[in-house]
Amino acid sequence: MSKILIAPIIPVENRYTVEWAHFLPRMLRNAGFDVIDAGKYVYHPCASEAYEHTDGSAFLPFADPMAFNGHIASAVCRYLMQEDIAVLLVTDAFNPVVMAAKYVIAMHQLKTEIVVLWHAGTYDPHDFLGKVNAVEREALTLFEKAIQSNTHNLFATDFHRKLAGLPDAPLVGWPMDYLPYLVDEYVDAYDDREAEPEVISTMLALRDAGEKIVLFPHRCAPEKGADFLAANSIDYRIGGHTLVKLDPTDKLTYHKALSLCDVVLSCALQETLGITMYEAALHGVAVVVPNRLSYVEMYPEHVRYDTAEQMHAAVASAQRLTCDELDHLHTFFRSKRLFDLLDTLS
Repeated sequence: MSKILIAPIIPVENRYTVEWAHFLPRMLRNAGFDVIDAGKYVYHPCASEAYEHTDGSAFLPFADPMAFNGHIASAVCRYLMQEDIAVLLVTDAFNPVVMAAKYVIAMHQLKTEIVVLWHAGTYDPHDFLGKVNAVEREALTLFEKAIQSNTHNLFATDFHRKLAGLPDAPLVGWPMDYLPYLVDEYVDAYDDREAEPEVISTMLALRDAGEKIVLFPHRCAPEKGADFLAANSIDYRIGGHTLVKLDPTDKLTYHKALSLCDVVLSCALQETLGITMYEAALHGVAVVVPNRLSYVEMYPEHVRYDTAEQMHAAVASAQRLTCDELDHLHTFFRSKRLFDLLDTLS
């Protein structure tokens, strides 16, 4: 079998991307693929340092992924020239690595196929890429179209591929088979800590007082619905539950907080796949989501809402997903469809 070259998304310590960097190459090798990881020796800034240089609404300074991708592009071009690469798998599609690879492939008449996973783009009006000014957006849209041309464009959900204007693109979900096993490991690792973060101390005190907790686990950013939440919470309560907002934090604290609440609430106007809500469901916590985006195809009607009144009612009556509902949700986080497609190309 010919080689698959991975161009990774920047692995940020407090996001799912650091898990992808660790697990995806291993999962591919375990599935029998011959894998080269272009990011194995590439330095990236730690999330805590990077986040200090944002206004809190973004998870990373926008220059950091481009600086990281510059190093990845250099590695990818070298590997394309030195190895028999059947497939270049770019795990974050909006990426100059794709254009650098296309140049090398064209100029040297290589037969490498390019596969990209789309997370976001100018097609999403609530994403940062979709909110730049008109002149810059036109340029970025041309860049986006150049990436999509003669490329295998893959999406996690039907909503997302239609939003991108590629309704016939393959649906593969996200390759996160490891996650059901990992969430408990995070909580176990947290329990070995000596110091308790303030948010966890607060949640433990609320539980001891018999309060039910609804957790808002997202960045306080417009695309995450923070304004809607602020306008429609009543004395920091939603559906009779005490509202706790979780600021960006480390993985262990994040998963401990998910495990301690009764309901996890999303108000998102933009998401790629809503990984946080899946993680909450894996912790056995009830979830409540807006009746839009990819949530519509992922979650049953009884946990979705359209209005503030419905949100309060859904939180008040929230129940854990049933086994069948959770089994359906799992299908969006399995690697099989992606790996089957890679197998046909390699």
